[in-house]
Amino acid sequence: MSYYVVAVLPGENNGEGQPRVALPLGPYTYDEQAAMSRAREWCKDVYQTEDVRVINQTWGYPEDVRMTMFRHVCQEWVAENEKRAQLAAEAQETRRANDRAQRIVAFEIRVKAEQQRRQGGILSNITLN
Repeated sequence: MSYYVVAVLPGENNGEGQPRVALPLGPYTYDEQAAMSRAREWCKDVYQTEDVRVINQTWGYPEDVRMTMFRHVCQEWVAENEKRAQLAAEAQETRRANDRAQRIVAFEIRVKAEQQRRQGGILSNITLN
């Protein structure tokens, strides 16, 4: 079993907005925990990111590891963007509902004021536009 250390590059994308993944460091065996720890620290320093991941891959070459991590990171990115879009749509719907409620309340206030004005009540001296 081989372990690889991979950094997700912050604030960078591949032109389509998807995040970029650095070349993996490794392979390491399970017994090389100290070396993996040094590799993680090195990635944090060099790439200025806290998003350093360890991936366990039993087959392939380092570039296969990078593509596996890229696929995983892109899936996270897509899920995050979908969630962000859903939250924006919910916020817009809430704003629309609030605006509609405010218009209804304002209309009801105008109607009651007009009714009282017509009946000679306390609001009889108010003119509405």
